[in-house]
Amino acid sequence: MISKDSRSKRAYIRKEQKKEKLHYRIIIGLMIISVIYHYFISPDTIGSDPRYTTYIFILHTVAGAIGLGVYRGQFLLYRFVTNKGIGIRAFILVFYTIQGLLFSFFSIGTFARAGWEYANYQQAIHSSAEEHVYEIDRFWTKDDPSIDFYMDGHFEKIEVSYKDIKAYKDENPEDFELHLRTRKGIWNYYLLESWSISRK
Repeated sequence: MISKDSRSKRAYIRKEQKKEKLHYRIIIGLMIISVIYHYFISPDTIGSDPRYTTYIFILHTVAGAIGLGVYRGQFLLYRFVTNKGIGIRAFILVFYTIQGLLFSFFSIGTFARAGWEYANYQQAIHSSAEEHVYEIDRFWTKDDPSIDFYMDGHFEKIEVSYKDIKAYKDENPEDFELHLRTRKGIWNYYLLESWSISRK
């Protein structure tokens, strides 16, 4: 005979498993939205600043993961308590931590990035255009073709189509210069308006 307590546990597990499946679908949907935003909506931006890494990337991602942990706290505690053994508990801890970070990155992280890039764009379009010249580090013509260079000591790349740099595939990048037309945005980030390549 199945006890009432046993039936309650089974019902609880089924309920949480349904939530788990829903969360996986949401993560997949958010990943698709993030990819669409990155490739079709996000403005072309170059630059680097530790404040972006701290306040836009790390802070929002960690805060979102903590929020998800609180939301699913009862279930996580149940899984932790009912599974014995250090190895299993360590796996549960790592698995759900990664899940929470991924969920947060593709949800709150994407919206935080989009909000910051909109603010950066609004700041940049009211700034004067600037011309910059950089040494080219590499013409990358394989998956995700790009022009790689260093800006103020930080690695940068401009994503391009293969046909844009096909002619430079067998060339020495040290023989060329990258010309950029940009507008200053927030912190040390710039809105990229146009680029061109010239031989030295």
